[in-house]
Amino acid sequence: MRIDSSRLCGSYCINYFNYMNSSKIFQKDHNHQWLIFKYYVLKENILYKNMFNQGFECFIPKVKVIQNNKKREINLFPGYGFAYLDTSKIPKLKYTIGIKTVLKQGKGYASISKTDISDLMLRSENTLTNPIIFKPNIGDTVMINKGVFKNNLAQVIGFKGKDRINLMLNFFSRETPIKFHPKNITQI
Repeated sequence: MRIDSSRLCGSYCINYFNYMNSSKIFQKDHNHQWLIFKYYVLKENILYKNMFNQGFECFIPKVKVIQNNKKREINLFPGYGFAYLDTSKIPKLKYTIGIKTVLKQGKGYASISKTDISDLMLRSENTLTNPIIFKPNIGDTVMINKGVFKNNLAQVIGFKGKDRINLMLNFFSRETPIKFHPKNITQI
């Protein structure tokens, strides 16, 4: 299965991964590890360029979601990413522009297994064709964002068509059923 890293890692096309289970990537050397790093979210594009220029393989998991009938791509772990490199190159990674720090675990650096990374890649790739849909379920508590009932909590009691949600609102110590558009509520 081919991974389009431009979709997984943002707007810059960085061909870090040729194939998911490629022996080139996952069996390079016993000194190579997937290290976890923390980065500046607003400098993500700069980070991609610098990682590419230094020859580091990185992975920042992103997923497609549908929320309020809008498709978006969000970071699965905002501010965190993974880099596959030789342990001798950790100082170069630490001083890459865009990276805050490389996470440590005790005296060593925090790493994640190759199987976990490949699982994250597969799940990220699956959301490109089957986005995650955020829709409240019956019984969920939501907050109203607009209108007279702004900042009030309500409970979802049903759905009326695709653009209306029935809510139960506690108003003046009385349970009152109301209908709202999904854009006007936030799931808590």
